[in-house]
Amino acid sequence: MFNQSLRSRLAAIRGELEEIPSGPLIDNHVAIHFLVRGIRYHNAFALKLQKQQEESTDANRFRALVWRALNARAIMSNRIPDMGDGEENDFPYCFWHPQVPSEATLRQLLCRYPSTKVRYQVGRACAVAGHTDLYRELDLLPDVAIAEEARDSGEKGRAIFDLIMAQPVRYTVMDDYILTVRQNPVPGTFLNGDTCVCSILDTKQSIVSARSGASKEANPDVRKPILDIAEDWRVDIEGCRFGGRPVDPKAVELLWRPLPRDLPTLDKDLLILMAAWSRKSRPL
Repeated sequence: MFNQSLRSRLAAIRGELEEIPSGPLIDNHVAIHFLVRGIRYHNAFALKLQKQQEESTDANRFRALVWRALNARAIMSNRIPDMGDGEENDFPYCFWHPQVPSEATLRQLLCRYPSTKVRYQVGRACAVAGHTDLYRELDLLPDVAIAEEARDSGEKGRAIFDLIMAQPVRYTVMDDYILTVRQNPVPGTFLNGDTCVCSILDTKQSIVSARSGASKEANPDVRKPILDIAEDWRVDIEGCRFGGRPVDPKAVELLWRPLPRDLPTLDKDLLILMAAWSRKSRPL
């Protein structure tokens, strides 16, 4: 079975499965994310699976999770897939990692799916790639998620970051916890480290556990991260254990300094844990 086979897990991540998967891979709630990882990173693998699905007699073989990965990979490879009216369950939330589509593709996507949701998603992709002119044309509310993404992308996103930070009021529009674009944005918000920026997506958890010297087996600690906008659990062959990763030095510094209104880009799990401990230990 796939969820018991390290070899099959590795093949899925590498995009090397020879035929359309079935059984445990599609049905297991953990194993399916290895398939999503392989699809998002390997265009040829995604095309092969989609072709096999189209030729299959089982029209409902793929779950919506897999279709979202296939559609995200298509967009990132500068193809516009058929996703109904853009509000279907197979429309991906993130289509800017591990590759950003071209500006021309983003414009085509907007023409095909001109909803408010897609406009903000395209705006997020602009922040990653530095498409400042297209971002201006979108006329979006100054969203803190797009601001954090622009800041994370460095010089490419600096102009978009500056545009957002110059506004007197900023909003929470994109919600990376529940993978949605809010219909009723929340005004007056700050950069609070609630965005799953690309540098976070690049922090992987390994599916391989080395035991007894050179022997290796499947890592039993693989689990869903708090932020999972790519829906692949950030699994990889190489990586760390999320529960045992190094502490972010920027977070340590903020343990004894006043918190700024806008948090820098950091892993804020330590801050959350310390705040919870302080509240619990405070006398009534």
